[in-house]
Amino acid sequence: MNDVSELTGYPGRVTEAVRFSETDMLGHVNNTVFATYFEVGRSSYLSESGFYRQDMVALVIVKTEIEFVGMIYWPGKVEIGTRVSGSGRSSFTMEQLLYQGERLVGRSASTMVLLDRTTNRSTPIPDDIRAMLRL
Repeated sequence: MNDVSELTGYPGRVTEAVRFSETDMLGHVNNTVFATYFEVGRSSYLSESGFYRQDMVALVIVKTEIEFVGMIYWPGKVEIGTRVSGSGRSSFTMEQLLYQGERLVGRSASTMVLLDRTTNRSTPIPDDIRAMLRL
């Protein structure tokens, strides 16, 4: 489904302006910028959840997949929808949708692993963090 109503299932929502500097010689946003838009969505979600205000654990991305569905054009804006879709012992998955207007232009899924700040090794997700991220 490529309907913008899909975004209702993604509680983290942020809008970003498309910058002229992000376009390539073909007149559309370069595919590398999609990763930046998805990062903006993940960072916003984690910030709003309170994750960045805690000091129990750190976070790293161990896998990111991006599906390029359509082109993004300047001028304009994009809307990024983000949600946590599942979790394991020390990891969780963030799924994202990227829209320009009514058009779905990209999807992403990222696997995030929590690290112990002292050892830099994976660590089980504490209950406080599970509650914060609604896992």
